[in-house]
Amino acid sequence: MRVLPSHPQRRPETETPIAPTGAAWPALVVGGASFAALGGALALPGALLPVIMDAFAAGPVEVGTMLAVQPVTYLIAVVASARAIGRIGLAWVLAASVGILALGIGAFGLVSHWVAGAVALLVAGLGLGLLEVAGNAFLVLASGPRPTNILNLAHLFFGLGALAAPALATRAVAAGYSWRLQFLIAGAFMALIAVAWRLVVVPEPRPAAPSGHGPPRGPTRLLAVLLGVYVGVETGIGSWLTEYMTAARGLPLAQAGTCLALYWLGLAVGRLVLGILPQRVREERLLLGLATFATVALVAGLAASDPGGARLGLALTGLGFSGIFPAAIALGGRYDPEATARMTRTLIGGAAVGNITIPWTMAVIVGRAGVGAGMGFYAAMTALMVALVARLPRPPQMARAACPRPSTAVSRTTLPAEESPS
Repeated sequence: MRVLPSHPQRRPETETPIAPTGAAWPALVVGGASFAALGGALALPGALLPVIMDAFAAGPVEVGTMLAVQPVTYLIAVVASARAIGRIGLAWVLAASVGILALGIGAFGLVSHWVAGAVALLVAGLGLGLLEVAGNAFLVLASGPRPTNILNLAHLFFGLGALAAPALATRAVAAGYSWRLQFLIAGAFMALIAVAWRLVVVPEPRPAAPSGHGPPRGPTRLLAVLLGVYVGVETGIGSWLTEYMTAARGLPLAQAGTCLALYWLGLAVGRLVLGILPQRVREERLLLGLATFATVALVAGLAASDPGGARLGLALTGLGFSGIFPAAIALGGRYDPEATARMTRTLIGGAAVGNITIPWTMAVIVGRAGVGAGMGFYAAMTALMVALVARLPRPPQMARAACPRPSTAVSRTTLPAEESPS
């Protein structure tokens, strides 16, 4: 039985006062489904890329350009999301974001030219950007003062969606079903999620004052470059892996889809493990270990002479990639603790820029030298991540001396240990 303090302190205005209640769990379930849809929407075009290229009669540069335009509207939506939440509320933004995503993904299944496909992905990018910001904001508000477990679970659902979509879609196409039907089914599923957001209770955030001004610090800018490289490589491999395994390795589409599913499975398993295990390593050391592991695994997978070795190497690459994004965000909070909003905008902006430029560069390389050379480019970019992480300084440690140990008399009026802000 929990013993309540006799004189609890007043909680800060920005802190959610309660843990998830029975009324919050239905919304959390819808949130998990939304993150699964987010992962599936990102993975589905790449999973069916070979048949899409044939249907659109498009080359690598055209298709690469089509895939690269989506992050443009994603970045626009990320920048505009806070204003949208302030104007129409978090509940409506959540429903609208999944609805816009459903419209874009469903429309992609109806078009017959790569330019029209690019327009559909531009629409989907708006939904993706709004959903990523609004979804994470909802999870923080709905999961109580310690949202780490709920956030890790949500990102696991993202990985599961990215895992299930390629496996199911490629097998359905191999069985004779149209690739267009896969996008229409995905769009219908997302439309149901959009309706579900209007049927659950969504907490609204309180207005908050700006938390930082001026340019970001040097380490934060370096982290933004790192995340740009990471996101560009992670999503780029997801987009081109089936093409690589079919064109360069000679596998049928269904087996290539399995390889892509194993890649996303590595991401999902890694996030689950890192979410459960207690953190005993500083973030910059964790980043260095993960980036090095991913580089070795990717090089080994590309150099493997048999498809089985390639599948194993690429699955381990996903495992190495799994914890890089959350560790970088956490490290940014240590570098810029007094300007969280500024830090977040800088890192997400860097990630979005990398997600535009690196896949487009990959498409140009594929058009001129083949998909094998393009995957070699991704291996080089992964090695660049190791060099970038090695330049990150150790974050300043919190001065514990400035926070003296409370006496017995005072400790009875503080928050319980498990509710103390982390």
